[in-house]
This record gives sequence, structure tokens and C-alpha cells, in this order.
Amino acid sequence: MTGNFGIPTTGVSSVVLNVTATGATAPGYITVWPCNQPKPYTSNLNYLPYQDIPNAVIATVDTNGQVCFASSSPTFLIADISGWFSQTSNLNVITPLRLFDTRSTKKISKTPVYVLDLSATSPIALGAATAVVLNVTATGASKSGFATVWPCDQAQPPTSNLNFDANEDIPNLVITKVSATNTVCFNASTPVNLISDLMGWFAP
Repeated sequence: MTGNFGIPTTGVSSVVLNVTATGATAPGYITVWPCNQPKPYTSNLNYLPYQDIPNAVIATVDTNGQVCFASSSPTFLIADISGWFSQTSNLNVITPLRLFDTRSTKKISKTPVYVLDLSATSPIALGAATAVVLNVTATGASKSGFATVWPCDQAQPPTSNLNFDANEDIPNLVITKVSATNTVCFNASTPVNLISDLMGWFAP
């Protein structure tokens, strides 16, 4: 990545990509990670057969300026570069880390709100982040709906971060502030399983 596409050869910590899966004949998922690290057990993009599915990805580059891609089943990939972050920016990008997966517990709905404690589930200490970068995937819904993500010390906004359909796996990149107690809240307009992977955070 570095030294190409207008990206400097040095001083780059991460790149902003729009990744699109197309031409798949079976469901699957894409993982993006720095090539000098083991492939993480996370997804950046979930796709379905015969559909063009995009998602925004912020990926760390390795020491050679490279990013690796893998797919769980055969598909074509299109990657567009949208920008990059320098090593001196306040964005800390990590190899994706799974924070929670409600498929092993209970679907999320309007109530109760799902509270994610970043101090307990991530390397982010209290006060170390003003906002987090998440990849949130909705799966297992029986009808269409939307999910909302927000800092738990604020009122839930009348907005959506992710819109999903029945029987589909739909991901989206989410950047949200964290609360003063290092928590982030989630809910959904209709019952759905949510999977959340930490991609990075913004330092104060």
C-alpha cells in the first residue's frame, strides 16, 4: 500500500479502504489485516451469493506497508483506497479484536440495552479513548430492522448505524464516542444477533 496510490512510503499507520465482494456463489466473509501478523478470527465484510456487498475498512499496514485479504469462500474483491492515517495521528489501529458475539447468548432488541464495557473486553483503559472504531455485523434477524450504537452516558439518538434484512449477514463500520465510564451501548429495532469487532480507537 505505502509508496503507491498517493500514500507516502513511510510514516503511515493505517489505510482507509472501501472493500466490495462480488461474484460469490456461496455466503462468506472477508478478513483484512497487517500481513506480518496472524490472521485474526474476525470479519470486515460479510457477503451473500450473487450480490455486490461493500464495507468501509480501516486496516493497519505492516512494517512493509502491506495489508492482507482472505475470504472464507471464493469471491472477487474490489478495494478502493479512500485515505490514510499517519503514525503521529491520535488514531490507534489494531489487528481486529472480537468484543462480543450474541449468537452464543441472546439476541439484542429494543430492551434491554446491551452495554459493552471496554475496560473489561479490550485493551482500552478508562480515559484512554474518546471514540472507538468498530465493525458491527447483524445476523439472524427474522425481519428487517436497524441497530444503533452510542455512548452509554448519553440519550439514545434517533439514528441508525446499521440497517439489516431478514436472514442476511450485514456489516458496517461504526465510529462512536465512548462514555465517561468507558462503555458503549447497543440496541436494535427488532431482535437480531450482533457481532462487534474492535478495529481501533481515538486517543484524547
